[in-house]
Amino acid sequence: MHLRFAILVRGTDVCRWETALSVTHLVQRLTSRPQTLPSKLRVLDLCTGTGCTSLLFRHVFRQQGGTEMTRLSITGIDLSQAAIDLANRNIRRQGSPTIKLDADSINFIRANIMDEHPQSTAMEISTGAPDLFTALKSDHAAENANLEYPILISNPPYVSAEDFMRKTEFSVRRFEPKLALVPSPSYATTSVDNADVFYPRLLTIADRVNAKAIMFEVGDIKQARRVAKLVRDKITMTPWKGIEIWNDQPTLNDDSGHSLAPDPIITRVNVRGNGKARSVFAYRDVGEKWFG
Repeated sequence: MHLRFAILVRGTDVCRWETALSVTHLVQRLTSRPQTLPSKLRVLDLCTGTGCTSLLFRHVFRQQGGTEMTRLSITGIDLSQAAIDLANRNIRRQGSPTIKLDADSINFIRANIMDEHPQSTAMEISTGAPDLFTALKSDHAAENANLEYPILISNPPYVSAEDFMRKTEFSVRRFEPKLALVPSPSYATTSVDNADVFYPRLLTIADRVNAKAIMFEVGDIKQARRVAKLVRDKITMTPWKGIEIWNDQPTLNDDSGHSLAPDPIITRVNVRGNGKARSVFAYRDVGEKWFG
């Protein structure tokens, strides 16, 4: 793995190591059954930030054997134009033979994923960004593609305003954009914890794009359990299966015996790996062939 993918923090041009391990584990599981994969696989990366998650996904996918017959199409979305500019710069930086994009495509576009309206709205005027589905339709107009993305990944803002001031390290508060860490007060709702407001919307988007697998990054085990419960209890025609909480090191084989165990609090949810809770993962439909 290239060092640039795994060391520093979000807000620079590289991924945090915890994020890198979750993405790597996701792709390794996905590519462990290459014969089940379609000829073209579309991935939606929401709150992409610097684009490192999309680039790492593609990098690990191409490092695995048996995936030559599957072409990747990855779309990264972020509200920040500065982040989109940096993500595009990072694509240009990957000019080495190991990161050719001849067969695959990675595209970064600006959009507001929290805006549910299909047309121009007050939210669009205030942020300067279109809503997600308007942006996606515009982006795919040339190829007349549908808006289905079998894999949806996201590292959304998940830190409450209180924790940002009381618990977040000073270096993070100083150098990382608050927009990438703390949900806007305008998204506050009485139905979920303030730090969790992105997750119900992410699940709605997952249904809209017919996602077969999701991976959402979280802050700690308490939040992981709240999000896992949202996923488990989501009312949809096709319920999520195989719901897992991934720790920092979500290995497939762990000699300690903690590679996969039921969560003691949330039923029908398993915990994988060692360390602190890092991501919530789930699959359904054909995703069971890929990950089950």
